Amino acid sequence: MKINQVWSEIEATVGSNMKAFLRHYAIQKYRLGQGDKDGAYKKIRDFTDPKKAADLLYDLRLKAGYYAEIVEPTSDDRNAEILSFLRTHNVRVFRPLLMSLMHAREIEQLTSEQYDDAIGFIYRFYICYKIIGGMESNHLSDSIVKHSYAIELNCTQQVLDEWKNSFNEKLPSEETFRINLLSLGWSHSWPLYSETKLKDRCKLVLALLEELKSGVRVSEAFTIEHILPDSQAQENSIIGNLLMLEERLNAKCKDKSLKEKLPIYAESRYATTRAFAKRYANGCFDVKKRVDFIAKDLFEMVIH
Repeated sequence: MKINQVWSEIEATVGSNMKAFLRHYAIQKYRLGQGDKDGAYKKIRDFTDPKKAADLLYDLRLKAGYYAEIVEPTSDDRNAEILSFLRTHNVRVFRPLLMSLMHAREIEQLTSEQYDDAIGFIYRFYICYKIIGGMESNHLSDSIVKHSYAIELNCTQQVLDEWKNSFNEKLPSEETFRINLLSLGWSHSWPLYSETKLKDRCKLVLALLEELKSGVRVSEAFTIEHILPDSQAQENSIIGNLLMLEERLNAKCKDKSLKEKLPIYAESRYATTRAFAKRYANGCFDVKKRVDFIAKDLFEMVIH
């Protein structure tokens, strides 16, 4: 096959994302870092033996296919949902890492189960790091350069563990989790918590907690239930007062006391909602103390 034809295929595959693709390729293949002022083209050129230019092109074509799937997932599985989530939130920093993981799976250095776990880890980490922790994704750049290159070079269990440990070390402390969760909420009544993006963030955190607790992914739409009426106090808007609940059950809870709601919560398919009904059967519920429980659970389950 002619070089021009291969290059045309690469261009057709990545389209307008060519510049970003080459930069992310140079990161995962040649460890392009922030200090490389000459950029991706020079990095790729300098590390390529002219006699092996064809090998480079074929590898670029292979990785272009991965990149297209990252940017526009075509499957309908959980991994595609996560890739779509990252795209929707304009999260690009993980793309070199994702390409390396995809390649490791294709050459059978990763099993399908290990690959699924790695993609799920990225999702869980991002929610805790960014959505809860408020940390900036660009602070991960050096770590992604190092570990996407290491995974591409030879994806062993040790390499995977080193990557995950490196990311976990960047998570906020448990106390920071708690403080940040105290400011996260959603409300029909209080302007401070009325923005749709806050509702979306709450849903992400509640769904992650459910998935970690139950081991089952949340694939269907759900409503947010305010345990104590949010109209009574602004504090009742924060996430410690929120539960996942099916719409039909949420409708049953309207204007009921907590004592009356607990049997309804016990009917839910969601493990966290049923656990709440059991834990607070005595009615001694404190919104801020539940934030402490959520922070502790997320911190321990994501890291361990």
